[in-house]
Formats: sequence, C-alpha cells, structure tokens
Amino acid sequence: MFDSYDDILTVKEAREALKIGRNKIYEKLKNKEIKYFMDEGKYYIPKFALIDYVNNKMNVDALVVN
Repeated sequence: MFDSYDDILTVKEAREALKIGRNKIYEKLKNKEIKYFMDEGKYYIPKFALIDYVNNKMNVDALVVN
C-alpha cells in the first residue's frame, strides 16, 4: 500500500495518496486521526500512519455496514 511514496510524506503527498482535499487532511491531522510530526513548522506524515488510518477506517466502515 502506497508503495510509490517515500517513508515520510508531505501534506501534499498524503492528500494525493488519500485522494482528499487540503481542508480535510488538516482536519484529520488536527483531530489526530492521522499521526504526524512537525519540523520547522511543517507537517510530515509517516507512511505507516497513513496505512494505519486506512486500516482503521476500513475496520470502522466494515462494522457500520454489517
């Protein structure tokens, strides 16, 4: 999953990977739905954090559907 991305993603790359907009990614970061770290005022998202987010989202959605 996300094989074409580096281990650390910028906000722009994370948006592209998740196919979501600018406001939505910052909302998810602010609400700590996606783990991140900051360096010199910039957000960085580890690839594993995106994978965790997608896996958790799939599990929650599966519970809702069933």
